[in-house]
Amino acid sequence: MAKIVQTAGRNALGEFAPQFAHFNDDVLFGENWNNGDIDVKTRSIITVVALMSQGITDSSLKFHLQNAKDHGVTQKEIAAIITHVAFYAGWPNGWAVFNLAKEVWDVNEGDLPYEDEAMRAHAKEMVFPIGAPNDAFAQYFVGQSYLAPVSAEQVGIFNVTFEPGCRNNWHIHHAKNGGGQMIICIAGRGYYQEEGKEAIEMKPGDCINIPAEVKHWHGAAPDSWFSHLAVEIPEEKSRFFGKFTWGINLLRESIEDSRKRELSMQRDKKLLLLSLSHDIKTPLSAIKLNAKALEKGLYKEKDKQLAAAQSIGKRADEIEQFVSEITNAASEDFMTFEVTQSEVFLSSILAKINARYASQLALSGTEFAIENYDDCILSCDADRLAECLQNLIENAIKYGDGRQIKLSFDKVDGCELITVRNTGCTLEEKELPQIFESFHRGSNAAKVQGNGLGLFICKRLMSLMGGEVYAEIREKCFCVTLVVKLA
Repeated sequence: MAKIVQTAGRNALGEFAPQFAHFNDDVLFGENWNNGDIDVKTRSIITVVALMSQGITDSSLKFHLQNAKDHGVTQKEIAAIITHVAFYAGWPNGWAVFNLAKEVWDVNEGDLPYEDEAMRAHAKEMVFPIGAPNDAFAQYFVGQSYLAPVSAEQVGIFNVTFEPGCRNNWHIHHAKNGGGQMIICIAGRGYYQEEGKEAIEMKPGDCINIPAEVKHWHGAAPDSWFSHLAVEIPEEKSRFFGKFTWGINLLRESIEDSRKRELSMQRDKKLLLLSLSHDIKTPLSAIKLNAKALEKGLYKEKDKQLAAAQSIGKRADEIEQFVSEITNAASEDFMTFEVTQSEVFLSSILAKINARYASQLALSGTEFAIENYDDCILSCDADRLAECLQNLIENAIKYGDGRQIKLSFDKVDGCELITVRNTGCTLEEKELPQIFESFHRGSNAAKVQGNGLGLFICKRLMSLMGGEVYAEIREKCFCVTLVVKLA
């Protein structure tokens, strides 16, 4: 809410009565009206009632009537308020205030909070709200759209409203089995078109079933507002996840058996040493990158040079810690992957990842993108989950073509799906069932140094946190998805 600022006191009485002007502008309309304990609409109604009760029906009351309208009081609401108060404050006062109110409101004005008359008329045609401007997805639309969630349980249902001429871009709903979307027109007039076919006009009551993998668009006619319910059709999970050894269905069916198996597994000292050696490579690569940037004089400003030097020092401290762990582990008989389960915001994990890789990848010319996501609370070990993401990104750097690394997000069955995708995949799909095994190196790793532990470590850590990990190849891109339970 914008802060209320009043200057009427100083304008009228600033020289004649400066103290009164101060109390009027700074205390009454400053401190009091901006006190958030009561919303401004309620304050406006209380003020109108108080003045009416005292028989004050001059310009000051008209000002407060206008103020009430500006803060959302509709014509129907003010009529009901004045009628109610008239029984207590006197019928003549009611008549006097109604005469002022008719100068401020027209009949039925403001019964819906839309300034545009056509928009207001459109809203009256349907039972669902128009909702808020769809700014989060504005890049996918031509023109202004609005979004109002109807249901987030079982099946996602949203009311999408388009201003005249607004439409979404050509798009596809991806799914391997089932899935797709259903749109039901509830008000106005619009169009739906599939690629290679003529556009179809949509009117209230019309329903379009859109299969998965069909390229299409939908939107409003040039001269009409348009609203439709968008019903998201769930993908049939049996085939989708059955394709992968580590699918979501395993999360339900075998998570306890998996955990017991992992916790009872013999912990080998050699594997610990190798895993720590693998961990060293992440800060070491950062040191090498910053050192090269300093050597080539890429940082001209002293503050950037200092930041690079500090980064080198920080990563060196990390390596020193790893060396210390390796030394301690040399006398141990077994290795362990320890996790501490807690609740953490997704945004805090992603902030660490972005801070670590955004500038580094920018130097190497790799596009690094974190797509839009809904923040949520995860049940996991924050440090271990960050470690898993770092391993996936390091793999993407080593085995991708250096064009793009992207993080995307989805929610399925009480879990957050975090997918790391890199372009330039040369791995064969038949190799997917083996890539999470210890010491396994794919056919694309012949010219890249490594020990084949990164994905194995991810699998073990995700299992201990009650989650999973699976991989797939999409459009020549390698995608690895972490399945993290929501708190």
